[in-house]
Formats: sequence, C-alpha cells, structure tokens
Amino acid sequence: MRLINSRQINSGPGNEGKNKIRIFDQNMDLVNVFGLLATVCTIAMMLAGLPLCTQMMKEGTQNVQLFPFVAFFVNCMLWSEYGLLKLDMAVIIVNMTGCILEGLYILVYFRCTKNKMLVLHQVFGAFCIIFPSLVYAKFVASNLRKALSVLGMICIAASVVNFGSPLAAIKRVMQTKSTESMSLLWCLIAAVTAFQWTIYGYLRDDNNIIIPNAIGFGLGVFQLALIYRYKPKVVLPTKSSDVTM
Repeated sequence: MRLINSRQINSGPGNEGKNKIRIFDQNMDLVNVFGLLATVCTIAMMLAGLPLCTQMMKEGTQNVQLFPFVAFFVNCMLWSEYGLLKLDMAVIIVNMTGCILEGLYILVYFRCTKNKMLVLHQVFGAFCIIFPSLVYAKFVASNLRKALSVLGMICIAASVVNFGSPLAAIKRVMQTKSTESMSLLWCLIAAVTAFQWTIYGYLRDDNNIIIPNAIGFGLGVFQLALIYRYKPKVVLPTKSSDVTM
C-alpha cells in the first residue's frame, strides 16, 4: 500500500478551489479593513469644517473662502454616484457624508456672508458640472462599464481640483521658507488617509480610486518633508551667568 502525505492531499484538484476561496476571503478582509480605516479618517477630516462654521457665525466670512467648500461638494456628489454605480459601500458612505457636511458648510456661509450672489453663482456652476455628469452616467452611457469609465475620469479631475489647497500651501511655504501655516498633525492625517484609499483602490483593482489618492499621498509626503525641512528653530534660553549688565 502506498502512503499519501498531507502535502499531496492538500495539492489535489479537489482542494484547489478551496485555496482560491481562502485567498479571496483574506483579500476581502483586507478590503474591509482598509475601507473602514479610510472611511473613519476621511469623515474625521471632513468634520474639521465645523470650527470654520463657528468662526463664520461669530466673525463673518471675510477670512473664509467659499470655493473649497463648493469644490469638495462637487467632488463628493460625483464620487457618490460612482460608488452607487459600483455598489462600493466605503465610497458611498464617505461621499454621502461629505455631501451633507459640505452642503451644511455652504448654507452657513450663505447665511453669514454679505455677498450672497457669489454663493449662488458658485453653487449654480457646481450643478452645471454635477447634473450633466450624473445624467450621462445614468441614462446616456451605453453600458455600466462605459458609465464607470467616463464618470471615473470626471471624478479624478474633480479630485485633482481639490488639491488646490495643498498646492497653495506648498507654494506659500516655498516662498516664505516658513511652515507656520501648515499643521503637522493635519498633513500627517491627510497623507495616511490618502495612503489608505490608495491601498483600498489597489485591493479593489480600481484605478479611478488609486490615481487621485496616490497623488494626494505624494502631496502629503511632500508637505511633511517641507515641515521637516523648514521646521522652526528652537531658541535655547540664555543662562543668567551669560548676561552682562
């Protein structure tokens, strides 16, 4: 009688499917983990607009720009539709939350500003981008793959527009050689969040998620490098014995 070892049994044709299922389950576990981490971190970053709302209600909007709110609202609306088409719960939850929060921020800005026409013009421009994109993806595209492809490119473009704030901060630092206007904690969280979404996109095999977040991660790392390069010098206190009268 010939003995068959366990390695031969495990490598048999009947176990090949089980091995594939096990690998698939492990991959889905990673997808869920990174999806949850990225979702929590992104929503936490979105909540950073609440102190600005308090500032606007107390001091007005003279020191607050409207465009970042509108741009982020457009971004979230487009990505929400992308997530709904692809049935991606992480993308749906994050961007639906973003739509609600950014809509709230815009309403607070509208209530507190004296230039209400500026708000109306920018919101109208936002819907001129959102509405045609959603109509095409929902009713005009010949199939789901085509809809996801076109809407994905639009989402990438919208995400790149949102990089305006980090780029402006980087330009300011390069000009002033000072990073006082940059928060180390904020830049670190932004870089980590972008990295999480990049990994999530890789696990989901979705280049539309990978590309903008990889760019965002690169910008975050560059900001951290600038903070390290131009960190404020620590001035040691002068010893009393060194002071001359």
